[in-house]
Amino acid sequence: MTTERTGDSGDARIRVLLVEAGRDREGVLQSCLGAVPGPVLSISRADTLAGALAALASSPFDVVLLRPDLPDGNGADVVRQIAGQASAAPIIVLASKCDAQSELLFAADGVFDCLVTDTLTSGELARSLRRAAERSRLESRLREAESRSHALFEHTGTALLSLDRDTVIRHMNERAGRLLGSMRGEIEGRLSLAELLPPETPLLKTLEALRKDPTTPGQFESSIVRRSGGVRRVLVHVAGLPGSEELIVSLHDLSAHDQVEIEVRRQREYFRALFENSPEGIVAFDAEGLVVDVNPAFERLFGFKLGELVGRNIVEIIAPPRLQASAREILRKSLSGGSYVTQTVRRRSDGSEVAVSILGAAVTLDGEHAGGFGIYRDVSAQLAAQERLEEAFIDLVETTVRMMESVDPYTAKHQRMVARLADIVGRKLELEDDQLQGLYVGGLLHDIGKMSLPSTILTKPGRLTSQEWDLIRSHPQRGYDVLLDAKLPWPVADMALRHHERLDGSGYPGGIAGEQLSMDVRILGVCDVVEAMSSDRPYRAGLPVEAVLQELREGAGIRYEPRVVQAAVDAIEQGVLVPGRDD
Repeated sequence: MTTERTGDSGDARIRVLLVEAGRDREGVLQSCLGAVPGPVLSISRADTLAGALAALASSPFDVVLLRPDLPDGNGADVVRQIAGQASAAPIIVLASKCDAQSELLFAADGVFDCLVTDTLTSGELARSLRRAAERSRLESRLREAESRSHALFEHTGTALLSLDRDTVIRHMNERAGRLLGSMRGEIEGRLSLAELLPPETPLLKTLEALRKDPTTPGQFESSIVRRSGGVRRVLVHVAGLPGSEELIVSLHDLSAHDQVEIEVRRQREYFRALFENSPEGIVAFDAEGLVVDVNPAFERLFGFKLGELVGRNIVEIIAPPRLQASAREILRKSLSGGSYVTQTVRRRSDGSEVAVSILGAAVTLDGEHAGGFGIYRDVSAQLAAQERLEEAFIDLVETTVRMMESVDPYTAKHQRMVARLADIVGRKLELEDDQLQGLYVGGLLHDIGKMSLPSTILTKPGRLTSQEWDLIRSHPQRGYDVLLDAKLPWPVADMALRHHERLDGSGYPGGIAGEQLSMDVRILGVCDVVEAMSSDRPYRAGLPVEAVLQELREGAGIRYEPRVVQAAVDAIEQGVLVPGRDD
């Protein structure tokens, strides 16, 4: 049971365990407890020795008030058991008398005070409780300080030794044991630090200086002989403890530091060798984009020497004026912590331009962006070879179209016209060069499936029968089957299959719509309609431009992609694209 008594001041709360076999007959103690001035008392009660020991084991107390005569024990034995369990909580014994003999006995058992209950006053009880509680708090803080000091001594990242005035090692932590190559029991109290250091080590001189001025610690480098064999280079730091002749010595293993320095130097030399001997041009720049270093390959690639570049902005040096905006964006991305890969052209010292691929990346030190680097590769030969290959491929495709002319002149001409119109519309839409080239090839091959149809149907001057129309409508699938296994860098098989599909799903052969149709297919679909409407056919003359424009405008956003329609209409109205003319 716990109760609380509140005094008339702001003193700290005192946790009291009151141990007595029932309340005192006269009520003197209860009266005093109730009238204690000053401290706030939180009182827990126990009326047996077992109950008191259990309470002490489960909760912390500042003071134990004890009447030693209990049902399950009495006298000095009760005091000893309570003292053993109470640990840091001072015991105040309540007795009918406190003569010299009893006080001597209680003192031996760790009793803080003895109070005579017959003459006890609330003031006397309050003073004793305050003193006991203050002692409890001081001892608690002392234990905490000792615990922190022990933890710091044992678990710090430094090898620590404590020495007596004769430099005998009294204590050492585990790190010191590892450094000295020995167990604690082999050194503590047995060896002097001087025995582990070479004779010429200035240990004694340092100790003499400390004795003259204990406030000035000493420090020196030395070699220490390990008990397990070998020698380690160490930095020795000696300091005195205030008010004591004890010395604290820290040993910092410089051998490990030396090994780290060797490794760092090796790594630096390794990466410097990579930098210097890389076949790619490399430039390192600071956080402002100013050149710090370049390797020989960079000098050879661009014709600049390191002295001409250091401290200058890399963009202003090698980016042509028309590309400086994009070059600054590459630099910004490199400095912002990401990496960036692109292919472009850069300027040499003589003003000529070279095609390069660029890898840019940031350099981060201690969590902060310190700069970056750029790696440049000359791709001129690669691009030239690629262009030759693409030209040869286009020639092959155009040869295939010319071969079709002998079978179906109309389809061959139609494919060339659609390819040319798709290129014009694609440029209006500002497509990349590679996509434009794919569009052109797709236009040249989009009706290749018609080669498997009878030429009599393709050139028939009259209306087609339903069976003949079904054959005509099969050409997208036939073209897809022909092109599917071709190893082409563009999706020309998909263009052949889908060029008659429409945004609203009204096309053929699959009736697919919307996002299922690529931009390439949407462009070819519009260009196919423009060319088919405006060109002469065996069964009718080409329709006027006004009819073509009307079909495009009415179908925009329904059957046709609006952006593609707008680009085609603009090209027609500007005279760039003239429907029906193959020139």
